[in-house]
Amino acid sequence: MSKHAFDVLIENNALTYSLSTRDHHNGFCMRHTDDLKLPMGSEVILTIASFNIFITGDLSFYADVLGMPSSTSYWCPFYLLSHPEWQQSADVNGDEQTVEFQEATYRAILEDSQKKMVPRDKKGVSSQMHYKYHHCYT
Repeated sequence: MSKHAFDVLIENNALTYSLSTRDHHNGFCMRHTDDLKLPMGSEVILTIASFNIFITGDLSFYADVLGMPSSTSYWCPFYLLSHPEWQQSADVNGDEQTVEFQEATYRAILEDSQKKMVPRDKKGVSSQMHYKYHHCYT
């Protein structure tokens, strides 16, 4: 089914929906019936239109969300680089700061009962992430 579908219903045990070239009030519109037959009693539970969420804030807010509070002046929130490393050149790229790294580092901090981890091992991570994120670079 297209992401531009609307008026999604089950009619005669088949999924039906409308498609349009523009908004469904002013453009060409057609009704489509899917070939797949659905079992008797099937229901459309949820239809979600495509949407984007944008969270804005400064680097301090972003670092806090990632579980790196008070790290913005030293650790890069995108790559595993310290301030001196990312200040050397725009061509310096480290490994990406991933959700898996963040979670593994936080678990290691929790398990470090003798406090042997040094700041270089933690890369700014000091608490659990508030949200998992996905980012891309262009």
